[in-house]
Amino acid sequence: MADPGCSTGTLTLGRSSVVPAKGVLKLKGDVPLPDGAGGPMSLVLADGNGTIACASLGDAVQKGKKLVATGSVAGGTVTVSIARGLAVVKGKKLDLGAFDDGNVHVGVGIGAQRFAGAGAFRTRGAKRIYP
Repeated sequence: MADPGCSTGTLTLGRSSVVPAKGVLKLKGDVPLPDGAGGPMSLVLADGNGTIACASLGDAVQKGKKLVATGSVAGGTVTVSIARGLAVVKGKKLDLGAFDDGNVHVGVGIGAQRFAGAGAFRTRGAKRIYP
């Protein structure tokens, strides 16, 4: 589970959505990442019942003004990009069968920096959305 007590910074969730039946997610959050930070990226995704996905995504690659890492997670693909303090997590074809609680916890790591945040997602049709 994404544990804010183990993080060096807070990830403040913004407009986000998860569609468990389709295995799609898009999470946005503000992170206080210092300039010049880099290194391997990691991701932890959990709900109120436990961990859904946890993976190391490999080294972040500079793409324009963004730091980007992509890796295999929960049977699908996740891409994490960070630019100007905004972290975006996009996933597709993920096995989100364990996603059954609206209390979502997210942890993102890049190099030695760790960021964690949480939010109460609400149901709208087949989607879970925040705020």
